[in-house]
Amino acid sequence: GAAPGVQAARTAVEERVSREARAHPELRIRGEALTGSPEDVLSRWSSPDTLVVVGGASVSRSRLRRRMPIGERLATRSCRAVAVIPADWDPAEGVGGGIVVGVDGTRSSHAALRFGEHEAERDRVGVAAVHVWTEPYVWDQIYVPADELREIVRTQHRDLLEDAVVEASDETPDVPVERRAVAGHPYFALVRESAGARMLVVGSHSHGSLVRRLLGSVSATLVAMAPLPVVVVHPTAPVSAVLS
Repeated sequence: GAAPGVQAARTAVEERVSREARAHPELRIRGEALTGSPEDVLSRWSSPDTLVVVGGASVSRSRLRRRMPIGERLATRSCRAVAVIPADWDPAEGVGGGIVVGVDGTRSSHAALRFGEHEAERDRVGVAAVHVWTEPYVWDQIYVPADELREIVRTQHRDLLEDAVVEASDETPDVPVERRAVAGHPYFALVRESAGARMLVVGSHSHGSLVRRLLGSVSATLVAMAPLPVVVVHPTAPVSAVLS
């Protein structure tokens, strides 16, 4: 027979599945209790068109972790979309809210925007496409007035955001998309712009420290510390299949 720990896990899974099936009879829910490292097992049991959903730590305890959380580990090694739900998140906080997508002009953020728009179409909500940029430094050697230079940079970033939205919206033309080009630190700006949203969607790509090079420093920080569900989308994830 199964070891006591495995049997206890199976019983717990069966009880949870039964409880969730009663609460959501419109859904098909099944459960499995498996052995192995969570990221290995979840990667093996999910196909490329699967949305993998895992729980995260509470925001209040996220700074105390020493080990990379499972959501971040999955996102760094998976070509799937991975959703991380904070332990202390209240679903009621996102009721009536839309979907926020971080856009930086990369292939990964394009995939994230497509994902967000498909999800918004299914949930009948809007999307806020947020592009965060840093105010330029102004040197004496540049013969352009500071205000004029900043306006030039702002226009370039607004154009980048507009191009990204137009390209990503061809499959979901009826989804309302609000464009927000804001200056600031990407993590803090995205968290601020996501207040009241049901989820934040970001791309997975290299940009940052060596440890987080496979996910991206901003996406990694959001997965670990954001106060709302964060979906990390790999550029090769088949969005339409995931959301069908």
